[in-house]
This record gives sequence, C-alpha cells and structure tokens, in this order.
Amino acid sequence: MKKIILLLFFVSSIRSSNGQQADSAQALPRPFTISYTLDIQSSKKEGVAESYNGALKTIFIGNKMVRSRMVSLLRVQNVFYNEATQNPVITVVKESGQKYKRVLNSKEWSKMNRQYDEVSYEFLQDSINVLDYPCKKVILHLQNNKTITAYYTTQINHPLFGKIEPAFAGVPGIVLQYEYINEDAKLIYIATDVAFNPIAANTFKIP
Repeated sequence: MKKIILLLFFVSSIRSSNGQQADSAQALPRPFTISYTLDIQSSKKEGVAESYNGALKTIFIGNKMVRSRMVSLLRVQNVFYNEATQNPVITVVKESGQKYKRVLNSKEWSKMNRQYDEVSYEFLQDSINVLDYPCKKVILHLQNNKTITAYYTTQINHPLFGKIEPAFAGVPGIVLQYEYINEDAKLIYIATDVAFNPIAANTFKIP
C-alpha cells in the first residue's frame, strides 16, 4: 500500500494553454480549494485498499502556500508546500496512528518524486464535464510503464498546484479527475467541489 499512499499525495508547474489565461494567472492568482473523493474499484471486497475507498482529498491553494490533506479510515495525512521562504520547504505530517512529521527541502522533494521526471504526455481530444468545467483528456506515461489518465480544465490555473502535484507538471490546466491502476485495483479521483472562497490562515499552520 506504500505505492498507493505515494500516489495519493504525489500525483504539476501548471502552464496555461493560451496567453490570455497565463497573463491572468500571473497577474492575480486566485486562492482556491479543490475537493476530491477517491473511488477504488477492486475485485477484493476486503483488505487495505478497500479501507481507503471513499477517502477525501482536499487541496488548499493560497498565495505562497499550498496544502494537500488526505482523510481515510486508516490514515490522515497532510503535505504542506511553503514557497514564502527563499528556499521552498515541504512538510509531510501524518496525524493518525503512528504520527510523524518529515521536513524536506526542494531537492529532497524532487528526489521523492523522481518517478515523474521523464513522464510523457499524450494529449487527446476526448472531453468530459466535471463540475460544469469542460475538461480535456491526457494520458501520462510514466517510467515504470504505468499510466495515469487525467481530465483537466484550462479555466482554472495557479502555479502552486504544480508544486503539490508534480505528476501533472506538463498539463496546461488544473486536473479535476484522474485514475490509475495499482496492482489489482483501479483508483479514481473525482473533484466534488472547487471553491474560490478566502482560505483561513490557520489552514496552513503545520500541526
């Protein structure tokens, strides 16, 4: 299940697909929150994987900080990315069970996510709507011959999204749905809400 947990959290510098959107994002990035639910499809009705089914993932994106929070029956874990300092600091905090806190620098964070260093992107014309946002399809081909299928919208953008989701670094927009196969289970993340409400400062306070 370690592979699942890594992909839960380390699965983007987002680039805009047209100049107008890029200028807008650079001029005034809008803080926002994205919530996802995790659906695990497996032939096994019992086991660790099933315990993560229905997990909630929330990404809070501020001006200089971003936080990814995953809540499931077995684990509550956060990743904080702080770009407010000269050298970005990444903090991984597990709040449940055997608690721990690990602080990483940007080099260590890159090493942790090296599986995405040579990812290639296959952009397709297939499209769906997620939360009324038009989304295009992209298939990510990883070094280990595995793939991630994702749907992204160019109507939302923020450079910090890519810091917390390095798998999607070459995707020109925000990913609202993605899926991949892990061993005998298919994991599907679907965005359930995108909110542009102000984010409380204590959201980014590390436990």
